[in-house]
This record gives sequence, structure tokens and C-alpha cells, in this order.
Amino acid sequence: MSVPYIYPLNEVRAQIGVLVKNMAAGVHGPVIIGPFGTPKATLVSWELFDHIRDLLSELEVLQAVPHLRDRLAHPAGATTAALSTISTTSSSPQPVRFWPDVVADLRSSASPHLDEALQGATAGQLQGQPLTDERLEGRWSWFLVTSPVTGTAPAPAHYVIWRHHDHTLEIVAVRPAGDVIARAWQPAPDPETEESDAQ
Repeated sequence: MSVPYIYPLNEVRAQIGVLVKNMAAGVHGPVIIGPFGTPKATLVSWELFDHIRDLLSELEVLQAVPHLRDRLAHPAGATTAALSTISTTSSSPQPVRFWPDVVADLRSSASPHLDEALQGATAGQLQGQPLTDERLEGRWSWFLVTSPVTGTAPAPAHYVIWRHHDHTLEIVAVRPAGDVIARAWQPAPDPETEESDAQ
């Protein structure tokens, strides 16, 4: 049986203060508290967490490569239309060159943030991540789009994937991100809101 130890208030402030400062500075994330309230180990650093999340996103996009190749075999080829004609949330007349299956992608995952990403990619203003795979010809890029949510629901996340072909940018796919990535982008609860709800 363990005997609880009561710390002086100034000692508690000193211990917790260091942890909070390090977490705010991004030095480390949550810590494991051991006996006598002393920090024993870091669960995960924020930088490591972000790096793992980015690697998982890259893996998801690479897993979609066979699917992307199949799309390029569509007999209709790529076409150009105003963004407002293929999206349910945009009224933009900006022309977008896309492959036919992208229409179904946008119908199932419509979001104003996706529309903004499509416009940015088409205009050459969106800095995407390179998608390099020997099975794909040309220069490919992808970008993860997240949409803010309220409450505790996972943040919706989608990949916009495009390629440069004959000096033209073509949107090839808009794919939903996996549950792990969506959870990783889930916004943290507001402590002040939780406190006010408890009162």
C-alpha cells in the first residue's frame, strides 16, 4: 500500500510550471508521472508526433498509386470546366482541368476548404508535396486538406492529388484520409469551455 505524499504548494507550482512551459514550447508532449509526482518519461514529442502523422499521410497517398493509374486510363481523358460546375459548394468560375472521376470525389466529400485547395492548385499557388513513384509518369503532387469542426468529431481530411502534363495541371483525385490521420488533426478541446461547462 502506498502512502500519499502532500507537496507544498510552491513545489507543485515549480514541478507543473516546468512541464507546462516545455509543452507550450513544443519540447515535449504529455508526460508520464511516476511515484512522488515526478515526471518519468515523455509519451511523445510534438515534433515526433507531427513527423509520424506526415509519414502516414505519405504512405496513404502512395497506396493510392494503382488507383491513380487506373483513373488515367479513362477513355474520356481530362476535361476543363468551371469549378462551380463540378463542386456543390463553390460558385467560382475559375476553370479547372480534371479527370472525370474527380466529380464523384467532390460530390461525396464537398467542402469549401477543398474548393480553395483546388483553386490554389490550379492557379499554381498551392505548395504541394511531391508524389514520386516509378509507376507514375510526369510530375505529381498532393496536399492534405483539413476542415475545422466543432465538438469532438474528427476533423474531415482529404488529399487533393494532381499532376503536370503537357504544361497543364490536371486534378486526378480527391481522396478521403484514413481515420488515423483524421484523428491526428482533431482539434484539442478548449479548457476554458470545459471548465465553464462543469460549473
